Amino acid sequence: MWLTPLINASGASVSQLVLDGLAAASAPCLLVGGSADQTWDAVIARSVPRAEVLEISDADHLLQVPGDVAGSVDALDRVVSAVATFIAGPMAGDDQSGMRLTGMDHIQLTIPPNGEATARAFYGELLGLREVAKPDPLASRGGCWFVGLGIHLHLGVADDFQPARKAHPAFSVANLPALRDRFIEAGVSVIEDDAVPSVRGFYASDPFGNRLEFIEDADRGFTERR
Repeated sequence: MWLTPLINASGASVSQLVLDGLAAASAPCLLVGGSADQTWDAVIARSVPRAEVLEISDADHLLQVPGDVAGSVDALDRVVSAVATFIAGPMAGDDQSGMRLTGMDHIQLTIPPNGEATARAFYGELLGLREVAKPDPLASRGGCWFVGLGIHLHLGVADDFQPARKAHPAFSVANLPALRDRFIEAGVSVIEDDAVPSVRGFYASDPFGNRLEFIEDADRGFTERR
């Protein structure tokens, strides 16, 4: 595992030494770097044979997002998850090429036109997610993006919007009862779910009618964790 390897050191000899070492390795490797790190190059990283690559947007050589504590914590969470998955080795679902799904990059839900302000009030103020700017090529499409610890939620505008009543994302929550109380106080209906006794949770809908599930993090939910 290589954290912030010096693979783009402006032609410095150390860069070539690192690349030579990576090229000579016979075992798979994990390369982790930040897009704001001047010694990192994602294109070079992805050209390394047998390499899995994780690039953290806006992270520097320390794998921190300067001036953004929440972003830095999210970066650390992604790095730890990637390292744990890599250490665990091949998983069910691997094929002979070594391909495997390693995580969920983001969730997308749709909202109706001009729904951004309502979305910000619910996902930003009520749920406490942090809004991040959409990439310039996508900004003109409307909608908004939110991030949290291990969460990247995209809300896209659909002219023929229909709420997702069955399909849904499920969020892990530290202190589920506190969120339940917050929803009730805000007038958001909560539907309890006791189908799996070992996993406490409930359902609610966002202001547009999209179904959401919330699960107590301490119960570890349904996701494989290593």
